Amino acid sequence: MNRWTFSVLFLALSSITINAQNWPSFRGPNASGVAEGTNPPTSWDLEKSQNVLWKTNIPGLSHASPIIWGNQIFVITAVSSDAKAGFNAKDRGIDLANDDVKHTWMIFALDKRTGRVLWTDKAYEGVPRAKRHVKATQANSTAVTDGRYVVALFGSEGLACYDTNGKSLWKQDLGVLNPGLWDDKDSSWGHASSPIIYRDLVIVQADGHKQSFIAAFNLKDGKQAWRVERNEITSWTTPSIYQGTAFDGIQLSFKRGKIVEASCNETKKLNKILDSDTGARYIGEFSLGFNPRVFQPMRDILFDEKIAGSFHFTPGQAYEEADNGNRSQVHWDMVSIQRPDYGGGEIYFDGKLIRKNGEFLPKQLRSLNWR
Repeated sequence: MNRWTFSVLFLALSSITINAQNWPSFRGPNASGVAEGTNPPTSWDLEKSQNVLWKTNIPGLSHASPIIWGNQIFVITAVSSDAKAGFNAKDRGIDLANDDVKHTWMIFALDKRTGRVLWTDKAYEGVPRAKRHVKATQANSTAVTDGRYVVALFGSEGLACYDTNGKSLWKQDLGVLNPGLWDDKDSSWGHASSPIIYRDLVIVQADGHKQSFIAAFNLKDGKQAWRVERNEITSWTTPSIYQGTAFDGIQLSFKRGKIVEASCNETKKLNKILDSDTGARYIGEFSLGFNPRVFQPMRDILFDEKIAGSFHFTPGQAYEEADNGNRSQVHWDMVSIQRPDYGGGEIYFDGKLIRKNGEFLPKQLRSLNWR
């Protein structure tokens, strides 16, 4: 039986390390990939036990990340009945693995302090319903927990929910999830999108060549709360929850280059951001948007800053490419659309009118206009 070794790094002999924050899902809290207040080592040696607290053998193959809540670690795996089953991380092709034998999909709960297995469950058994890439496994999705429920997505073998003591609460069949090369329906590289928890729902992206959808299920009983068809090419991305604030109608007053007054629909929140540090009330960037295919804001700055007939300027940090020395922790692109359908507007450079109602006036710049 193939085994892979799961090891927790020994960071330091201190209560701070042992009682570190939870890591409840793929990429950690809010999918940020950031662990606050930690100082992990930059090197370790498994054979010499350097910076390694313990190691526990887990059967099978898995690309899923472990998650942590309190003193428990949860991880999933898929165990093939073929003792020679493996994956080839250095394969340079796009071949499919031969998995036409019985597999057992499992979830393990381990003690974070000792590595001792607290409980395990065989979620599914049978021949895989979908193929996988030779570099992939049959257990690629990271589980998720909120401290009450633990939810694991085993690809085409379905969704399974447990309590933290290992009691199986419910399961859901999501159909065959076989994302692969978008124009080759026989291509099946293995499902890898991870579930997320939002309030009392678990949300999954379930992609396959014959179906692609996002759905939410009630954590308590597994009943489907809603489902939206994606009608997109297959993907391996994990859903994200947007919990930001939309700032509209921003008005700023400057004195000697500093923002001295700021108001909008969320004035208090706006000023809290601008008070983050000294540089946040000084401008770090200014640019003009003229993409002829982007006309409406989508509340995503990376797109909105390119809207045809717009400009944006940025309180806070300056990029090194056009540095002014501002090293604020804030870099916030505020976008204003000056086309006639948004009220118009003018931009002057050194007293000369350069753009009016979103259109450049100098002859050498008119090719940048959207019409």
